[in-house]
Formats: sequence, structure tokens, C-alpha cells
Amino acid sequence: MLSSFVYHSFSYSFSLLFIAVPFLSYEFSKIILLFAKGMVNAPVYLNNLKISGNKITVYSSSVEHIGRRVNNGANLKTDRKKAYQGEQSISSIKRVKECLYTWCYSIAEGNKFNKSRGNKKKIQLVMATLTLSSKQVHSDKEIKSKILEPFIKKLKYSNGIVNYFWRAEPQENGNIHFHLVIDKFIDKIDLQTDWNYYQNKLGYVDRYFEKTNKVNPPSTQIQVFAGNAKSIEYLLKYLTKENKRRKIEGLQMRVSNKLSHLKLGVVELYNYEENDLADLLESKAVRKYVSDFATIYYFDFDAYFYFTNHFITNRTLLYYRKIYEALYVYDLSSYEVYVVSMYFRNRIKFGYLINDLELKGVDFIRIKNLLGLV
Repeated sequence: MLSSFVYHSFSYSFSLLFIAVPFLSYEFSKIILLFAKGMVNAPVYLNNLKISGNKITVYSSSVEHIGRRVNNGANLKTDRKKAYQGEQSISSIKRVKECLYTWCYSIAEGNKFNKSRGNKKKIQLVMATLTLSSKQVHSDKEIKSKILEPFIKKLKYSNGIVNYFWRAEPQENGNIHFHLVIDKFIDKIDLQTDWNYYQNKLGYVDRYFEKTNKVNPPSTQIQVFAGNAKSIEYLLKYLTKENKRRKIEGLQMRVSNKLSHLKLGVVELYNYEENDLADLLESKAVRKYVSDFATIYYFDFDAYFYFTNHFITNRTLLYYRKIYEALYVYDLSSYEVYVVSMYFRNRIKFGYLINDLELKGVDFIRIKNLLGLV
């Protein structure tokens, strides 16, 4: 049953939802009407679907469930504590993967849409590998705080980098090194010059010179990714692979603020679609996992690109395009990106967010323009 707050304020938000969200699914609209009339007392569930890489998850969600699970707060605190101790829980890895898949899919759809409109603008993901040029003599935490973080600040200031992800790993020689993913190309020489400047704040270039009598050490590598299925799968596996060497002190990985709000697109399934869809997925899957809460299909290909002409992908196209526009056209704030994602992922919660913004007198005209609500 709805919480008392949701129940008493539902009628107030009901009209807002239908004004703000013009393309509610038919089944969702019926359920909303039943709630408004007080005809539904038992929990109502919808079947949803999410695609992430070689995996499709079909699961049920409660319409009236708008909050977090009871233990989510405690779980997040535990995951955060582990992260700062150099450990990554399975759930934190899953959250990072979801952010990165959503980022990649949004760029792929945004680029495709731009090309179809004759717009030559194209966003490319670039992975820079950053290494120390001599034996590590400082702690991992000190290197991150005195070399990596100032280097990223320099990229933000000089190159306009906003969205990024980094992963720290130990090399075979024990030195920490970093994989940094950004969405703008930077000349290799410029990147290396900047990185060497900051790593020499702790003397790593000077010690390289003392040993080799050479300057400007080759401390960086750059890979540009095409944005197709193969490149995205390689990138995600590379960035989230298990660390089998020494433990990294402190954080192993970090997602920038805007990207941290990204979630995979959710497809609401109509009742009449479920059986045929299950048959299709089982015929293509290499294995299947079934629990009380979800069915997960695994494939030997990226499901998002393989089913590109199927409705399960087509229904998420608008979501990924709008996330692309939020990041690269409207340049929305971190919180605004979160609100835009709720428009597609949780219509009830979106209604409350908009209502709250209006009560606070916040101008959200850019969100309205992006979503076509004006």
C-alpha cells in the first residue's frame, strides 16, 4: 500500500504527472487511474526490462514503490567504506558498469541521431593510460591527491573536460597507474606534457632523468573508441576487471558527478508481449538465470546493438538521446541530469521532483525545453 504521504498527496500530483509526462504507457496509465480512484489496495507490479552489454534482465517492480529498500542506506555506507579501503563490492562494480554502459549507449545514440540530421558533431570516448616514470616511493593516496586530482583539474580548466571515469591499478612492477576515460580528444604530446608536469611534483620525472639522462618520459598512452558494440564491450571489461595484484590504497575508481546519476534505460513490457519475447530471448541466449525476482539472459554479443531494430531497444532510444542532450547540448547540472533520468525511469518520482522544484521556486526551464514540456 502507498505510504500515507504518497496516498494523501497523490491526487495533487496526479494531474501534474499527466501534464508533465505525455506518453505514459497504456498499462501504466490504467494503473495510475486505479490508484487515483482508490480502487487498488494490493501492490501492483509491472514487468520491466534492462539491457547492459551481453545481458538482458527482465524483472518486476512495484508501481507504488518510490523509496529505497530498507537496507540500501546501510549497504551504500558499507560499499563506500570498502571503497576507501581499496576494496570494491560486487554491487559497487555493478553501479559503475551501469553508469558506463549508459554513458556509452547515450553517446552512440546521440552520434547516430546527429548523423541522421546532417550534424557532424561526434563525441568519442578516449582512454588515457597514465604511468609513473620511476619507482613508486609515495603512497597510493598521496599520488592520487597530489598528482591525479590536480591533473584532472587541469584537464577541466584547459580542455573543458566534465565527464570522466578513472580506475587505479597496480602494474607488474608494483607501481600504481591509472586508466582515465574522457569524452574529448587531447593531443598525446599535450597530455604527456601535462601528466609529466604533475607527476614531477613528487619528483618522478627527475628520478627518471637521473637514471636515463632523458627528459619528457613516455608516460602516457591514448586509445580512441569508435563507440560500436565491440569497442564498448572491450572498454567495460578492461575498466572493471578484477585486480589480482596488490591492493590499491583508498579508492580504486571514480565516476564524475554527472555520470554518477546515469542509469540504464528501462523498458515497460505489455502483458501480450511477454511470452513471445521470452521465446525470442531464450532462442538467442547462451544461458539463463532465474530467481524469484528476475530472469537474466546472457548472450555472446552486445544485446543492445544486436536487437537494435527490436522494440526492446527502440523504446529506450529517446531516453538515451535525451541523456546525450542533457550532457552535451544543454550541459545540465548534475541534479538536472538526475531529474531528466527520472522522467523516463520513474514517472511518479519525477512528478514529486518537479513539484518540489516548483514549491522551492526553482527555474527548471532547461529541463522543460529538453523534454519538450513547454
